[in-house]
Amino acid sequence: MKRVLLSLLIISSYILTANAQADSTQVADAKPTEQEVSVVAEEQQAVEAFDNGKFSEAAEIYEKLISEHNAKSEVSADLYYNLGNAYFRDGEIAKAILNYERALLLNPGDKDIRHNIKFANTRIEDKIENSGSFFLTKWINSFQETMSSNAWAWFAVVSFVLLIVCTFVFFFSKTVLAKQITFYAGIVLVVLVILGNVFAFRQRSDILNRDSAIIMTPSAIVRSSPNTNGKEVFTLHAGTKIKITKEDRDWSEIETAAGNVGWIENKRIEKI
Repeated sequence: MKRVLLSLLIISSYILTANAQADSTQVADAKPTEQEVSVVAEEQQAVEAFDNGKFSEAAEIYEKLISEHNAKSEVSADLYYNLGNAYFRDGEIAKAILNYERALLLNPGDKDIRHNIKFANTRIEDKIENSGSFFLTKWINSFQETMSSNAWAWFAVVSFVLLIVCTFVFFFSKTVLAKQITFYAGIVLVVLVILGNVFAFRQRSDILNRDSAIIMTPSAIVRSSPNTNGKEVFTLHAGTKIKITKEDRDWSEIETAAGNVGWIENKRIEKI
């Protein structure tokens, strides 16, 4: 048993060391390609346009950069954040909130993004308060949002390596104190490994599922059924965030933060 644990520790350390060396080699040897140089130049153009008050021009450049990144299956919270700033300064509040929310989805721990979302929401017509939820659920969600999915994944990996180290010390140490410390530390690390994986999975799922959206038109009628003959239940306005619970052709069943439910045309909203 001891030999197996020792082998696991050595293999894990070797893998982590090899990955670290590979990453450092790539950073040291990497040279910017013409495409990367072009991207940097476009980002600089967007910054200059924003600084000169040409917010629509800056937004156009950021939209292009995001499209190029998405085409390569790359995502950038910073680009979405900057695009949101450009739209906000241009008076496009709904588009600003949409891109702030996309940035927050990728980087939930960023305080600047959260601040801008909160400030932008003061400029929209609908002031919807969240329905009450269990305090423990709120606390868990808040804790989860302190880091991104990648950060939680690394957190789980580091915790797992420390767990192996504790296991190694527990079995090979000859002192009772060391065994007691590593035993209780191991229990804590098991919990941290589980939490890290669960939080990483949940955040990754949020990015892939995209079940939230923003109202993009000045006003949008929410109906009792997915057709124009449905009874008008209530009306939402540009910039309001809603959750999509079901889709039916050109309609989506949505739920507001206050818990109100109804159907809305897909052309009125855009998924985060």
